Amino acid sequence: MKKICVVTGTSSGIGAALVPTLLEQGWEVFGIARREADVQHEAYTGVSLDLADLEAVQTYFDGGFLREVNLAGYGRIGMVNNAAALGTLGPQDTLSPGEMARVFNLNTIIPIWLMGFFLKHSQQCSLVIVNVSSGLATVPRAGLTTYCASKSALRIAGLVAAEDVENFEGYAGRAGNTAIVSYSPGTVATAMQENMRGNSTGTLPSVQRFVDLYEQNKLKPAEHPSREIAALLSRSDLPLHSEITFGYA
Repeated sequence: MKKICVVTGTSSGIGAALVPTLLEQGWEVFGIARREADVQHEAYTGVSLDLADLEAVQTYFDGGFLREVNLAGYGRIGMVNNAAALGTLGPQDTLSPGEMARVFNLNTIIPIWLMGFFLKHSQQCSLVIVNVSSGLATVPRAGLTTYCASKSALRIAGLVAAEDVENFEGYAGRAGNTAIVSYSPGTVATAMQENMRGNSTGTLPSVQRFVDLYEQNKLKPAEHPSREIAALLSRSDLPLHSEITFGYA
């Protein structure tokens, strides 16, 4: 069975670790990031694209992507919404509307749009969508308004997407071969964690928590959650929607 997975944010962190894992398991991989990943493999296609640029993303997927990829030729399609930005940290009265909008474009709007895109264009095959979430999607933390809110919005959008599949005639028959997963990888050694550790209590009152995680060696390598995501993409027993945290197996 031919299978292809589109992964966003492949230039670093979980996205970068996921690419070789999928390639080893026989997936074709389409990696998308602002900085193209350094991957040399016949089954890998890298695309340099600013995922916060709404018009550019829609233009590419509606045009170039559909010309390059015949989705009808695959038995299984994976979509991993991994790319995300932290945004400016600090109290809400210090935040810029423009900067917040850009983060929401990347963290929320484009992932939602991509869910709809693949639901529309993969009617005849098995589809697994993994939205990389965070504990901060459900737990508020001072100074992290933009990140918490954008991740929370993506979480509920995944739940709504499942409701859409069950209730709109255009998705008739889709529920039986679709899985939408909100996956929380836990605390991972990424640039985002490093960014949070570099703040002061003036912008992130809980900064010491993130410093302690690092100093106590409690950050897991990105390869660990990437293996779990790859396993989820290959499963055929997932419900239409599920919320899964690292270590589920």
